[in-house]
Amino acid sequence: MSSNLTAGSMEIIVMLKIILIVLGLGGLGISSYIFKKKRAKKVLACPIGADCDSVVHSDFSKFFGIPLEIIGLFYYSLVVVAYTSFLLLPELAHLSLMFALVAIGAAALLFSAYLTFIQAFSLKQWCTWCLGSATISFFIFFLSLFSSDAGFLSLMEENYEAFVSFHFLGLSLGIGGAAIANILFLKFLKDCQISKFEADVMKTLSQIMWFALAVIILSGIGAYAPEAGDISSSPVFLAKFAAVLFIIIAGAILNLIISPKMVSKSLEGETAGVKVKVGYGFYGKISFAIGAALMSSWIFILIIEVFKESFWNVNNLLFQGIYAVIVLASALAGLAYNKILSKEQLT
Repeated sequence: MSSNLTAGSMEIIVMLKIILIVLGLGGLGISSYIFKKKRAKKVLACPIGADCDSVVHSDFSKFFGIPLEIIGLFYYSLVVVAYTSFLLLPELAHLSLMFALVAIGAAALLFSAYLTFIQAFSLKQWCTWCLGSATISFFIFFLSLFSSDAGFLSLMEENYEAFVSFHFLGLSLGIGGAAIANILFLKFLKDCQISKFEADVMKTLSQIMWFALAVIILSGIGAYAPEAGDISSSPVFLAKFAAVLFIIIAGAILNLIISPKMVSKSLEGETAGVKVKVGYGFYGKISFAIGAALMSSWIFILIIEVFKESFWNVNNLLFQGIYAVIVLASALAGLAYNKILSKEQLT
């Protein structure tokens, strides 16, 4: 901790650490409650009368096969142990450790936003405990930003190369995941249907891409934050921001809304003994269009990241226009390919 802090500032930082410990204990209590109820196979009581049980037992209740409540237990335990240690032994509160906690908190906040979106648009069911956990994650991240005597920007500058490396790792995961997802999607639709197994494979690839997006966002903040004033109006930064925003929105629509509907219709048809051609109906067309646009967006981000020096002085409106044309052309190409495959199925 810096020695030039006033007594008042020290008291505020100590109070923030205490609040963070209390918040961590609250999150730990929620995760423990859900874990115990699921393990005992008991129904979760929902304070607002919603269907908490359906949410915590849904297909989205695991991430990479790990139950969400287990992830919550580890995260909130880390928060409690870390800030308790910093409170009792201030010399442990090194800047790098504080920054790591802020980064983990940011990842937890992004993950909470992802889970809240799923409740709102995929499950259309609310879980009070899940919303409570998301709220706690928000306050942990927000308060953790002020629980240190600053210095985060200088730390980002010192670790610029590391952030860039993680940024390219995220890009590699995203592009690789998108490419494999598109290939498997076409393979799975040869019989015009999406089975439960195929849906699980696509969901895993989707989670890899969400993880890649989180890495890109967090590493991008670490790499660009020290120069935020200089790059916030650059065409490269704005183009990347637009592409990432599109991937988030379009990816959410495809993976959390469209795909589950396709699987549901396919399984309903299978139960009724009817072959439903989900791959070439309305949802199939949207999937092909969005999938192609997402793939081109990942490649667009990689290109401008690799050759950003060459694009630095390009007119911003022109750059955004080029990206819009690429997305539109990719979506139309996806629709055209869907139509070709549809005709082949009819012959």
